[in-house]
Amino acid sequence: MNSNRVKPVLHRGLYVITDCVNFDTPGLLEKSKLILEAGISVLQYRDKTPDPVLRLERALALQRLCRKYDAL
Repeated sequence: MNSNRVKPVLHRGLYVITDCVNFDTPGLLEKSKLILEAGISVLQYRDKTPDPVLRLERALALQRLCRKYDAL
C-alpha cells in the first residue's frame, strides 16, 4: 500500500452558495462575513455577472474572508 497517498478532507454540514444578484459587492461581503462568523466552513462563490473584472475582485475579497475564518 502506498503511504504517500493523500487522504481526502471531509466537510460535513451545511455550505452556502453566494447570492450575487440581490447584493452589490459590499452587501455580498457583509452577508458572507456574517455567514462565516456563524461557523459555515464552505462558501461557494457563484456569480453570473458579465463583468470579469468585477467577478475577480469579488472572488479575491471572498478568498481573503474565507482565509480569515479558516473556511473553503
